[in-house]
Amino acid sequence: MSRASDDARKVSDCSDSRTLARTRSPRRQAAGRPRMEAAPGLHQSVSSLLTVRQVAERYPAFSEAAIRWALYCAKAPQGTRAHEIYAGLRPAVVRVGRRVLIDEPRFVNWVRGAVQ
Repeated sequence: MSRASDDARKVSDCSDSRTLARTRSPRRQAAGRPRMEAAPGLHQSVSSLLTVRQVAERYPAFSEAAIRWALYCAKAPQGTRAHEIYAGLRPAVVRVGRRVLIDEPRFVNWVRGAVQ
């Protein structure tokens, strides 16, 4: 028999798309794989990460636009005035793909340091 007829028989034997996917590419079941465990202390640090919108809601003195502007200026080249003001914000910023998260304690420390 040819491969095309074997594939046609597999397709006709399948009752739904999940079965079809399993017959085309067999994969190990998730139950057989070891579970990933979080690093110790990870939950404590992740809970302090906030989105730009959440920071703006929690600290109404800063609008969402002002926070985004500060994040933009934090990437300014050395020797510029923006770098002098906003460089301290860089350690508070965590980028995961397109998502920008802000570490709340570091953000607050940066604000306190900028005010002094």
